[in-house]
Amino acid sequence: MNNNGFIGQPCRCVYTWFHKTNALTLQVYSKASCNIFQSAAEVVEDVLSQTAAANVDAPPASRPNVHYLARAANRRRMNMRPAEPKTLDFDLASDFLPAEFLQADIRVGKERHLLFATSAQLELLAKARTWYMDGTFKVVRRPFTQLFSIHAFIKKDDNWKQVPLAFVLMSRRKAKDYKKVRPILHKYFVVVNYTY
Repeated sequence: MNNNGFIGQPCRCVYTWFHKTNALTLQVYSKASCNIFQSAAEVVEDVLSQTAAANVDAPPASRPNVHYLARAANRRRMNMRPAEPKTLDFDLASDFLPAEFLQADIRVGKERHLLFATSAQLELLAKARTWYMDGTFKVVRRPFTQLFSIHAFIKKDDNWKQVPLAFVLMSRRKAKDYKKVRPILHKYFVVVNYTY
């Protein structure tokens, strides 16, 4: 037994692996902090493609775990984000949204609805013959109650796919709320034969 409590020589591969993992994590932190609109998986992929630690010929157990690095990127970004709103009277931090993604901040009495879409998404929605709407409830937190999405079929080559094109974060689910959102969408284009 030597002075460090090891029998024989300490395993240097553990130290090498630990050093590489910490260096990668720091690179992921740095890139994730600078690119807040890039997905964590893309950040990790970029970092790994630029480093020698991503040796694809190495056995899987010796390569860095991509899932853990992506989680680390998301944890780092979580500290940069504004606090979750507790009431509807909050200032929207537009620094954390892509340019022109917030289309409208709609008030109905004490309620609040936020319409999100890019101009390209609105153009695609304007060209669509039919809209498909969906309400999702489990992915939102109070004070909001629903993520209302508007979908349409998009054709590329010979393939058709239904994609979400506009999103409304809603704090209430009554008919008058949906009717208040409708004219905002009409501002961007005319909808033919659209009824509730």
